Parts: sequence; C-alpha cells; structure tokens
Amino acid sequence: MRRSFYLFLFLYFFSTNGYAQNFNHKKTEILKTYDQIEIDDKEAVSADEIKKLYDESRKISFVEGEIRGLTLLQKVALMNGDYILSGKYSDHAEVLAKEQDDYNSLSAIYLYRGKIHIILDKSVEAKADLQKALDFA
Repeated sequence: MRRSFYLFLFLYFFSTNGYAQNFNHKKTEILKTYDQIEIDDKEAVSADEIKKLYDESRKISFVEGEIRGLTLLQKVALMNGDYILSGKYSDHAEVLAKEQDDYNSLSAIYLYRGKIHIILDKSVEAKADLQKALDFA
C-alpha cells in the first residue's frame, strides 16, 4: 500500500510538472512572437497573427498576452484610421492592465489614445491622455 502511494505521488509530481513547463513554454512563445512582430514593425501586416495570439492567450488565461495583443490591435486600428475600433481595444486592454497593475501597458494604451485625439484635433483630451501615459511610464 505504501509503495502504491509513493508511486502515485511520483507520477503525479512529474505529470503536473510537465504540464506547468509546457504551459510556461507556451506563454514564452506567445511573448516572443509579439516581440518579433514589434521588432519587425509589421503590426499592420500581422493583424491576423496578433488576433490568433490574443485568442490563444485568452484560451490559456494568460492575461499578459491578452493585454499585449489588445494593445497591438489598438495600434493597428489606429494606423488603419479605425479610431472607434482602436478605442474598443484600448478600453478592454485598460481594464485588464489596471487589474494587473501593468503600468507599462497602461502607458502605451494612453499614448495611443492621445495620438487618436491629436489626429481628431481634440487637444484637451490629447493632453490629458498623454499626461496619463507619462504618469504611468
């Protein structure tokens, strides 16, 4: 009986340890892919890939990946002139980033919002958003 118990513990430890390693590897791969998209400066070309990474992040409850995806999608929508869609992405990203106390992402979110307001010639809103971006930076 005692042997069975130890065997069970041994197998349980290795099975959960393997799952955790695979899970962490998946997170790392998602972040590396986001990094490569940004380094290559191909956010607009990679919008579908960003959406896939975002969906993958949601599927595994990887909030950092979700925030990163939403922020990149916000930037893509801004670059494409779709300010309403950019705002929707930023609203969702802001909620998640605040829950995680992710100040770097909040800074980026407000920076892109500020850019939208500058384009729309809303200087008061732009100044407020850009100041928030600085506050979080």
